Amino acid sequence: AVFAPPTRPKRSISLERLFARLAEMTLLGRRLLHPLRRSAGMSSSSALAAEAAPPSALRWAVLPWSFFIGENVLLSHNRASIIALCGGDEQSYHALYNALSTAACASLGFGYFFRVAGAPPLRHVSVAAVGGSFVLQAVGLAGLFQALPRAQLPLASEPAHGERAEPAAASEAGAAARQWVIRCPMDFKGESASPAVTSPDGLHGLHRVSRHPMLWSLAAVGLGGALAVPSAPQAVWLLGPAAMALLG
Repeated sequence: AVFAPPTRPKRSISLERLFARLAEMTLLGRRLLHPLRRSAGMSSSSALAAEAAPPSALRWAVLPWSFFIGENVLLSHNRASIIALCGGDEQSYHALYNALSTAACASLGFGYFFRVAGAPPLRHVSVAAVGGSFVLQAVGLAGLFQALPRAQLPLASEPAHGERAEPAAASEAGAAARQWVIRCPMDFKGESASPAVTSPDGLHGLHRVSRHPMLWSLAAVGLGGALAVPSAPQAVWLLGPAAMALLG
């Protein structure tokens, strides 16, 4: 009989066992580190979401509010100069102001509903943050019910040169005495122009407390929402009303 030397096991088998053991050790290490990540306030899924965060979400949270605040501040503080550039025509100034405000509001709505809401990175929301959110939003909503302006169409037909003629005179003048104007989609005057609901000193509702009650009410609602939402870009967007109340 011919003596056959014992065959050695193939190297591929030992390598497979080595890779299997490394995979087991890696999985065990992830299980051990998972509680540490949770105690730090970010789970592994949140960390992956933060790494995969779209870069445009934060831009849509900041740029529309920057445009809205900037155009309001610039046009309000330079009103006389802009009217002079328009040849003294105040209607042109209001048309420019209302057109830019409408564009800014449209960009804010598009950015929030289509780019910012629920966008990563996500963060942990504590019970204290939820409680603070409830208090702030309750105060803000109470103020909004008192100061919320009426909505109006941005395009309307008014008497020519801003004159408010009597109904009989307006019917005689016909369509030639009217013109199409662009106005703000929100009527900030509302019932304050009515003597039935305005005090003798000219102040109405929360205007007795603040010059801009609606802005501060929106700021309280936005701050409350920023505390409660887990999305960081959405929280930044909700800080916009507070910035508008401080700067505008």
